[in-house]
Amino acid sequence: MKRLFRFIWTVLSSRALPPVVIGFFLVVYIGIAFFSNETLTVLMAITRRNFFLATVLALLPLNSACRILVEADRYLKRRQALADAASALQPALYDETVELSAPADLDSLAGRLGATGYRTRRSGYLLAAWRGVSLSPARIVFLAGTFCLFAGILVSLTSRTVYRQSVIEGEAFPTPSGNGGIVEQIFFGESSGPILAKELLNDAAVP
Repeated sequence: MKRLFRFIWTVLSSRALPPVVIGFFLVVYIGIAFFSNETLTVLMAITRRNFFLATVLALLPLNSACRILVEADRYLKRRQALADAASALQPALYDETVELSAPADLDSLAGRLGATGYRTRRSGYLLAAWRGVSLSPARIVFLAGTFCLFAGILVSLTSRTVYRQSVIEGEAFPTPSGNGGIVEQIFFGESSGPILAKELLNDAAVP
């Protein structure tokens, strides 16, 4: 059972999971494009109704949440190394590792690294060196933003209700209740946004 949970955790916290999920939806998108001119709209509708696709999409925010926990754990262990805790010197905690094929004088190597501005810690046959500010907090902020993005997409797709109707001048404005008034005019107006110069507007008479 522990092996199963370890395997599931490894998959959910893997950096390779988001590209795999996005690639899967890209393949689905390409497949839908052969049969529909409104590919993105159809994909969103299918994902909204299909439990399997919604579950696959949910892996994206779940992966971000798991990676936040992993990065937080790695950051705390790095802080232990900064505090001279020799037990915290684990090769997996650092971005780059070098394995020397021949015995080396680690004390001499630490001295040379220190002369170039690196801080070092020594534990047995392991020597850790770093310089500057740790990137872990920045990664956590990035992962938190990614989590919010994909969680918002998931909630938007699975919880909202979409009505698609044509808006025609002189006809009733389509609403679920049927009390949308009469569409008097459809026109382009000046946009206040930073990107688009025009936006599509309409005037409807109040019923």
